[in-house]
Amino acid sequence: MTTKLFLLFFSFLFLSEISFGQAQDYLWPTDASQRLTSTFGETRSAHYHSGLDIKTWGREGYKVFASKDGIIYRLGVSVEGYGKVIYLKHDDGEITVYAHLQRFNEPLQAFVDSIRLKDFSFETDLRVEDLGIKVSQGEVIGYTGSTGVGPPHLHFEIRKDENTPINALRSNLNVEDSIAPTISAMLVFPLSETSSVRNNKFPQLYYPSKDDSGNISFGTIKANGPIGITVSNFDEADGVTNKYATYELGLISGVDTLFYERLDKFKFEEDDVMFTDRIPDISAYRRSYQTLYKKDGPPNPFYRIVDPRAYINPGDSISSFTIFAKDFYGNETTAEFQVDGMPVQPLIQKEIILKPIHKWFWTEDWVFDGNQTIDLKNFKHKLSHIWDTKKNQYLFGTTETDLALSQLLLISRFIPSEPYSFKTPDKELTVRFPSNTFFDTLSVVSYTDSLDGHPYMNIQPTMIPARKEFKIEFYLGDDFEEGNNYQLFRVDRTRDRINYVNSKLIGRTVHGFPSNLGEFIIKPDNKPPVLQTPEIIRTDYGKWLIHITAEDSLSGINFKNSKAFVNGEQGILEYDNEKDLLIYYHPQFIPEKENTITLTVFDNAGNITTQSFKVDQM
Repeated sequence: MTTKLFLLFFSFLFLSEISFGQAQDYLWPTDASQRLTSTFGETRSAHYHSGLDIKTWGREGYKVFASKDGIIYRLGVSVEGYGKVIYLKHDDGEITVYAHLQRFNEPLQAFVDSIRLKDFSFETDLRVEDLGIKVSQGEVIGYTGSTGVGPPHLHFEIRKDENTPINALRSNLNVEDSIAPTISAMLVFPLSETSSVRNNKFPQLYYPSKDDSGNISFGTIKANGPIGITVSNFDEADGVTNKYATYELGLISGVDTLFYERLDKFKFEEDDVMFTDRIPDISAYRRSYQTLYKKDGPPNPFYRIVDPRAYINPGDSISSFTIFAKDFYGNETTAEFQVDGMPVQPLIQKEIILKPIHKWFWTEDWVFDGNQTIDLKNFKHKLSHIWDTKKNQYLFGTTETDLALSQLLLISRFIPSEPYSFKTPDKELTVRFPSNTFFDTLSVVSYTDSLDGHPYMNIQPTMIPARKEFKIEFYLGDDFEEGNNYQLFRVDRTRDRINYVNSKLIGRTVHGFPSNLGEFIIKPDNKPPVLQTPEIIRTDYGKWLIHITAEDSLSGINFKNSKAFVNGEQGILEYDNEKDLLIYYHPQFIPEKENTITLTVFDNAGNITTQSFKVDQM
C-alpha cells in the first residue's frame, strides 16, 4: 500500500472512531480573537497540551461563552495549571473546558466564593454536576485572564469524556492558516553502543538548506550502526507570530512510510509518554526534538505507523529518506536526507573517567563519557568492582584508592516494576524509587561531593525521564550546624540558578521529593519572606483588591499557610507565583480612608514574616 493510501486509510479510521455531536455545532468560546497561541498536542514540561490556547492580545477581561448547551460539571481555582477553570458537560457526554479565567460570571463567582470563605482557602476543586446548573450556548460564563500558568489567554478544550481530550480543530471550529510547517533542525541519535554519527558517539545536529527550486535538504548523514532521526519543527498560522505543534509528522523511505504520527487525541493517563516522544538535545532541558522512531516504553496515542526500519541501519550504499510535516489544513513541508554507511574508526581510549557525568550521553543501557562507551547492561570494566551483588551495584573510578568513596561512581541497575533503593558508599545519600518510577530497566549513576561549600549530589541520567516523584535522603553529619534550616535544591545549569525541591529537615537528614534525576545541593534557608508595602487596587470590573509583592529567593512563598486581615476582616489570600504577588480578596471588601493590613506569610522552608501596614485609599 502506498504512503498516500496509508494516510487516507488512517484518516478514515479516525473519523469512524470519533464523531462530534452534530445536533449543535460548537461556538467559538470568546470574543477576544479567532487566533491561536498554542495548539493541541504541544510539548509542556511534563505532559501534552490538551487544548487550544486562544489569543487575547496580552489583555484580560474578554467574554467567555458556553460553546454548547450544557450543565456546569466542575469549577476549580488553583495557583498553577488551569487557574480559574470551568468544565461544562453536554448532552452527548462531551465536556468543554475553559481555563486561566480572570473570574467567573457573577452567579458562579458568588457560589465559589461562598465555598472558599468557609476556610479562606485560595484553591478549590468543586464537582457540581448534581446541582444541575444549566447554561445555554453563547451565555457568558466567565472572562479571560492569566490565572494558573502563562500570560493572558483562554485555554479551551473539547473532551470525549473527562479523561480524553480531543483536538478541537476536528470539530467545526477553525482558524485561518495558509502557512506550511517549518522543519528547522535534525538531531541524529546513535541507538546502540556500537553506533556513531560523524564518527562521534554524541548526537549530531544538522541544519537544512534550500535550493533555487525550494527543495529542502539536510544533506548526507555518515553513520555506522543503528541511528534514530529526531526533528525540531513547528507550524504557524495567519495573523500571528506564534509557533505551534505540527499536526502530522512522518518519515518515508521510497514508497514506504516508516513512521507517522497525528495529533488527534490522547488519554490523561497516557500523558507521560511525551517523555519518550519529545526529547532534548544533550545537556539541554527543553524537549524541542520529536522522534521519528518509537523508543522503548508504553504505546504512544499519536503514533499511527511505526515500522522497525525507522531504526535506520546504514548500509554499503546510500539510502534516501523524506521527512514530511503537515498542518491540520493540509499545508505541507518536506525535507530530504541521505544516509551513508562509514567504516568504524575506533576511538583512542584513555584510562580516566571524564567528569562531570551530567555532560555524558546517557541511554538506559549504555553511556558515552566523551572518551569511551560504557556498557551498562552487561557492566564489566577494569576500573570497577562489585559493591553489592544483591542490589546489582558496582563502584567505578580511576582506582579504588585514587578517589574518596563518596567521589567514586556508584552504578545501580534495576527493573522499575519493583521499588528500589540504594545508599552511596559514604552512607550520606539514600535514594528510594517507588515502583514504575521509570519506563524501562536502567542504570542510575551517582556520587556525592561539595559545590560552592554545600553538600552536592549528582544522580544521573537526567536525560532519562522519571514518571513520578521519588525520595532523596541526605545525612548531613559533620556538615550540620544547629539553627540552620537545610533544604534540597536542584541545580539548573542552563539558567544558572537553583530551584527548590519539596523537602524537610528531620534531625540531621534532609528528606526531599524531586520529580527527575539530576544535580542537587543542600543549602540552609533561614531568611523569611520580604514584603513590600501593599497597594489597594480597584479592578475595571469594580472589585477592590490589595496587592502585596512577596519575595523569597530560595524556597519560595507558601501561600497555603499564609493569612491576611484588612481592618480586622480575614480574606482569601490568592497568589500569582509568576509575579511574586499575594492578592487579598474578599467579595465584600471596600477600603476605608485608612486601612490596617496585617499579613502572616510563610515560605516553603517554614520561615515566617508577620507585618502590619497602614495604607490610605488613594
